[in-house]
Amino acid sequence: MRFANLYSMEPVNNKQTHAIELRNISFAYNERMIFDQLSLHFGKGEIHGILGPNGAGKSTLLKI
Repeated sequence: MRFANLYSMEPVNNKQTHAIELRNISFAYNERMIFDQLSLHFGKGEIHGILGPNGAGKSTLLKI
């Protein structure tokens, strides 16, 4: 895949290909809402990190 700008990582053809897409994910644990209508997508070839404090739901998101 060729990129027009390496800083923004925008594809040259502007055609977005999602490798992973989550829509309206909700999850509660012991009556505590962890995710409420979470939607996100990861494009093909993108690299992402998940950051947050302990107990924020990072591992839970990856297990869903």
